[in-house]
Amino acid sequence: MGGVGLLTFLSVPSFQKTVKKILIKDTAQLKLDESVIDQFLTDASREQFWLRFSTAKRIMIISYTYAGFMKSILPYHNKYVRYRGQITGRFMHSTDFFMNKMDTEKPIQYIQFFNPYKQPCNNPFAVIHYPETA
Repeated sequence: MGGVGLLTFLSVPSFQKTVKKILIKDTAQLKLDESVIDQFLTDASREQFWLRFSTAKRIMIISYTYAGFMKSILPYHNKYVRYRGQITGRFMHSTDFFMNKMDTEKPIQYIQFFNPYKQPCNNPFAVIHYPETA
C-alpha cells in the first residue's frame, strides 16, 4: 500500500514543471525563448508569488493540466481557468510584450517579475502607447 502511494507521489509532476508547461502552451504563438519562462519561474519563487496558491489550488492546477480528456469530469473548471489566467497574466506583465504594443512578430524579452506594489502604474492599453487611435 505504501509503495503505491510512493509511486504516485514520484510520478506526479512538480508545480513548477506544471506552470512551465502552462506558460509554454499559453505563449506558443509568440516568439519566446524558454529561458524567459525559466527566469520568470526563478523570480516568482524569489518573490514568493507561489504562496498565493495553496496546496489544494496547486493540486487542482496540476490535475487539470495533465488530465487530458478527463477534464470534463473534474469539478471547479472555472477556478482552474482563473488561476491559470493569473499565472499567465503575471508572466506577460513581466515581459516587454505590452510595451511593444502586443506585436506578436517581435521576440519577447523578460524584464523583471511584475509586482504592482513595487513598480509604477502602467496601463498597456493607454492612448500614449497607441497614438494612432487617439
